[in-house]
Amino acid sequence: MSDVDNDTLGFTVWIEPNAGLSELAQIRFQRRLEDHLQGQDLVMGGGPLCGVISSPGRDVGPADQVELINHLVDDSAVRSLRISPITVDLGEPAPREAGYLEVRALDLAVIGLTLLHRTRGVDAQTYLQLLGGFVRPATH
Repeated sequence: MSDVDNDTLGFTVWIEPNAGLSELAQIRFQRRLEDHLQGQDLVMGGGPLCGVISSPGRDVGPADQVELINHLVDDSAVRSLRISPITVDLGEPAPREAGYLEVRALDLAVIGLTLLHRTRGVDAQTYLQLLGGFVRPATH
């Protein structure tokens, strides 16, 4: 995966794979993710399960977050994912305490909302809001 330029906007993604994936399945998943990101003119700095998503030629936006969500929930290797809000300082992944949107691949609401988005019934910003927006976890 590529390194990310610290002067661009981006967001962090945390991916939880399905239990019991073989090493070969993990490698294939990583390749599918890299191919998808490349096709969207995006790069991921970090590891295959936690990294900062940005674009070398432009700032990322909600549409990029939604496209990544749609891609990941369609992948049989993914159980769930979390995406941070778009941030400026990308030296390392965003702390989860800063907030995130959690998406479970088999959640019926996610499946329905994804279909609505793909048919242009819901724009990217509304999609993120309908999933609950970016929440901050409770801290001790």
